[in-house]
Amino acid sequence: MLDSYEVFDAQEEDGQPWLSLFHEALSDFESAHFARASAGFTQVDELRQGDGLSQRYLTHCQRLEHSGVPEGWVPVFDTSK
Repeated sequence: MLDSYEVFDAQEEDGQPWLSLFHEALSDFESAHFARASAGFTQVDELRQGDGLSQRYLTHCQRLEHSGVPEGWVPVFDTSK
């Protein structure tokens, strides 16, 4: 398992609404509430005028909403470069 981290200036970002929205959306994703997670990740993407990590989670939410959650699903996805 690998955690995702993003480097940003905490002093500049402290109190920014996108950060709490991202955490809420991530919690919804991890709880398989994909419609709510999609809405949250979309908001973050709009607030940050393009947020790669939110876009990536949004893609996974949409895929899981469309195809359904497979048995034994865990909130982890593979990445490649």
